[in-house]
Amino acid sequence: MRLLQRSLKRIANAATGGELDRLSNSLDGAYIRLKEQNREIQRAIDDAREGWIPLGGDQQIQNRQNMRDLSRQAFQRSDVFIKGALRLMTEFVFEQGIDGPISTDERAEVQVALDGFWNEDSNQEALFSTVAQHRGSNQLLVDGDYFAILRGGADTDKRTAVRFMPAAQVVDIIRDPFDLTRVLYYKCVVPQLKWDSTKNNWGTETDSKTAFYPDIFNIDPNNDPLKDRLKSHVEKDAHLLHIAINAIDAADFGWPEPAVSLPWFRRHREIAQDQATISKATGALMNVLKVDATAADMDTLRGDVESRSQWADSEANENVTGQFNLLNQQVELSVNRASSRAGEAETNSRMFRMGGAAGLNIPLHFQADLENANLATARSMDRPTLVHFRAYQSVWIDAYRKLIDFALLRLGIKDPQYDVPAPRIARQDISEAGKLIIDAYDAGLLTVNQSAASVLDMLGFDDIAKELAAREKEMETEEEAEVTPLEQEIIEGSSW
Repeated sequence: MRLLQRSLKRIANAATGGELDRLSNSLDGAYIRLKEQNREIQRAIDDAREGWIPLGGDQQIQNRQNMRDLSRQAFQRSDVFIKGALRLMTEFVFEQGIDGPISTDERAEVQVALDGFWNEDSNQEALFSTVAQHRGSNQLLVDGDYFAILRGGADTDKRTAVRFMPAAQVVDIIRDPFDLTRVLYYKCVVPQLKWDSTKNNWGTETDSKTAFYPDIFNIDPNNDPLKDRLKSHVEKDAHLLHIAINAIDAADFGWPEPAVSLPWFRRHREIAQDQATISKATGALMNVLKVDATAADMDTLRGDVESRSQWADSEANENVTGQFNLLNQQVELSVNRASSRAGEAETNSRMFRMGGAAGLNIPLHFQADLENANLATARSMDRPTLVHFRAYQSVWIDAYRKLIDFALLRLGIKDPQYDVPAPRIARQDISEAGKLIIDAYDAGLLTVNQSAASVLDMLGFDDIAKELAAREKEMETEEEAEVTPLEQEIIEGSSW
C-alpha cells in the first residue's frame, strides 16, 4: 500500500512540480555517460582484436577476407586518407593508361600478335583499357591480390582471352612438394548461379564447385606431379596469373596495402570526433539566462522560448534554442568555459596521420597537410616516393609481360622482343634537360639519333623508334626535294 501511495504522490508531484522532467533529465544524463563509457570500451575491444585471428572456419582465409572487407570499406566509403593515397598511387603510375606493347623484334608477326592480344575488345574491357587498368590497380591495392584468368579458344583458335577472378574465390595455393616456391594450382570455390525466372535474374541461392586452375607457368604435363590426382577437377583451357603485394613468403597470398595504416587513421577519426564533442559541450555553456521564478514559471518561460524557434505565418522567428542555458536564479551556476584545445587536437591528429602515411609510404604533404602543402606542387618528387611508385609500376609491367609471353607462346612465337612503355612518373625540367642534351651533343657525347631519342622521351613520346623512323623518312623526303645550285641557276636565268 505504501508503494502505491508513493507512486500516486510522485505522479501528483509530476503534474505540479516537474518530477517527471527531473527524472527525464537524470535519465538523459545517465544515457550520455553510458554512451561515452561504451565508446571507450569499444575502443579497448578494437585494440585487443588487432592482430588476433577469430575462431571458427578456416582462420587464415577468414582473417584475410576480413581485412579485404575493411580495406574496401575504407577506400570506397569511410576513410578519406586511404582513398586519397590509393588513388594517388594508381593515377601516378598509370595516368592516361599504358598504350600497349611495342615490338623491337625483327619478325613482323610479333607486332601483329601483340596488337591482336592487347587490342582485342574483351581483353581491353577486362584489363588493358585505361579504365580497366585503374580498376585493376585499385583492386590489387585494397585486396593485396589480383588474379587474371587466361582462357584459350578451340584447337583451331590460338587467341587468348583475359578475364578477372575475384580474390575471395581463391581459397588456397597448391605448391610443388619438391619446390615450395613453385605454384602448381590455385584452389578456387566458384559459385554456380541459378536463374530465377520470376525475377528474370540470377537468384540469391547458389551452389558452388571447387575447381583447380593451373598456374600460368604450369604448362608442361610432364613436370606436374599432381596431374593424375586432380584429373577432372582441373579447369580446362584456363590458367591463372597471381599478382601479390606485401607478400612475405614465396608463393603466398598478398596483403592489402591499407592494412597497417587503418588503425592510425581510425585513431585520427576518433580524435576529430572527440574534438567535435568538446567544442559542442563548451559552446553550450557559453550563455546563461538566470530567472527568479517558480518551477511552473520556468516551464512556461521555457515553452515560450522554444516556441520562438518555430515558423509563424509569414514570419521567421529567431532560433534561440540551444544558444543559452535557462537557469533558476535560486540556483547559482558558475561556468568556467574550458578551452577547446584545438591546437593540441591538431598536433595529435597530425601525429596519427604521420603514422598512417608512413604505412602507405605516402608523404604527409600528399595527405592534405597544410604546413607542407607547397611541397605537393613542387616540380620534383622526393626520392623515396618516386622509388615507391616506380617499384609499384614495375609490378604491373612484369604482370603484363607474363600475360603477353603466355599469349604469344600459344601462337608459336618464342622469345619475343618488345617493350611495354609506361608513363613517366616524375617529369624532367625541360629547360634544364634540353640544355644538357645540346651540350652533350656539341661535345660529341651523343649522336644525332641519341639526342633526338632523348628529347622525344623527355616530351613523353611512347614509341621512340617509330618517331625516329618518321623523322628519318621526312629528312630523306626533304633532301630529295631540295634544289641543287645548278637547278637554281637555271631557274633564275629562265624567262619563265
